[in-house]
Amino acid sequence: MARVVYLLRNGDLYKIGHAADMQKVIKKLRPDEILETVQTDDPFGIEARLLGKYKAFRIPETEYFRLDKDQVQECIQQMNIDKTTPTPLDEEVATGLKGAFILGIGGFGLALFSKAGLARDTAIGFALASLPMWLLFLTGSFGGYDAQDVPFFSTWSNRMKGFVLALSFVSIAFTLESLNQFLGR
Repeated sequence: MARVVYLLRNGDLYKIGHAADMQKVIKKLRPDEILETVQTDDPFGIEARLLGKYKAFRIPETEYFRLDKDQVQECIQQMNIDKTTPTPLDEEVATGLKGAFILGIGGFGLALFSKAGLARDTAIGFALASLPMWLLFLTGSFGGYDAQDVPFFSTWSNRMKGFVLALSFVSIAFTLESLNQFLGR
């Protein structure tokens, strides 16, 4: 469901947020100015990237920022340029699988030089391929999202997918290594 990511100004303070109903936000916050709104299917991702980018300017214990004119313009640009729109959270698993494939093939290739046997070489490849999946399980994303800015349960499905894939890769690696030990190589 599409939601709105917004940039509001109240006095000399700015608020970056998201909402399903912008009218409720306006009624509640009573901003001096609505600087930008962008409708998106990935409000958590876009908001988290913007919050992370400007976290040094965040007023502690609040949701407000002290931004200068250039930062405000940059924030508005980032909200409107497709190239800077972050990868949606649900595409993070595909990113992890690409990394796993690269590490797995690279590990397998390097292990071939050790001449330890095909089973062990493949086991090393699968063990290395599990690393991006463990990272996905621990962080929930590869996008540089700040944990405090992305709700935990919005990354929950990514964490579980990462866990299942990492466990699968490690299980395959263990099975292949056990096969290698059984065959006496």
